[in-house]
Amino acid sequence: MLVKEIIRSLNEIAPFETAESFDNVGLLIGSLKEEVNGIVFCLDCTMDAVNYAGAVGADLVICHHPIIFGGIHNIFTDEPKGAIIKKLLSNNINVIAAHTNLDAAEKGTAYALAAHLQLKNIYRPSGDPYMRIGQLEEPVLAQELNELLSERLGYPSRLYGDPAQKLQIVAISSGAAGESYPLALDYQADAFICGEIKHHHILDACARGLVVIDNGHHANEDPVMALLMSMLAEQYPTVDMRHYSKNPFVSIV
Repeated sequence: MLVKEIIRSLNEIAPFETAESFDNVGLLIGSLKEEVNGIVFCLDCTMDAVNYAGAVGADLVICHHPIIFGGIHNIFTDEPKGAIIKKLLSNNINVIAAHTNLDAAEKGTAYALAAHLQLKNIYRPSGDPYMRIGQLEEPVLAQELNELLSERLGYPSRLYGDPAQKLQIVAISSGAAGESYPLALDYQADAFICGEIKHHHILDACARGLVVIDNGHHANEDPVMALLMSMLAEQYPTVDMRHYSKNPFVSIV
């Protein structure tokens, strides 16, 4: 199995051409001609993730957030990012990033979280490639949904609004798309889940009767890496695939 074959399969799932113009996706480190026997899927290509890839003998990391982003003019190996790149190169580990193209995919980031919550009738609203809206099996209290989300993802989320409000229609946006809450209101959502949201957006959303749950950027997006791994595992059953899902942040509540 070659890196270029994995790239081809990823392009079918989440076409790289759909990435935002500011983004940096595709093969970032390595060669299309390299052999792939093991893959580690992770949200961020941190040093911990790279060490894990090396420990399990993986020769490819597929990450969501590009390790090379916004232009690099130099690489200092005694600084965090430079040290990670040095480690990747010295261990002959290739890196592919699937970022906004994966967010926008049919079974992309928000879809993965909606499926993880077992929402029904999941669909993409018009005008936003990144949002998904679905329905809970039965109405629940806002506090109950918040607890369910925290339990399913293993990371505490923040609830804004009335904890006793009944919810059934849930809108989900990936990562830092907190500013898209007005669209959730347009589609009569009872709750809006995102990975980051600004203070004044929370105030306005709650004043309009929308419950907001901020479940953190990592916890919000990490389920898509597990989903992506499962899709590629069906195509390449002989390749050792692992999901490194450790949250880089510790939250004490």
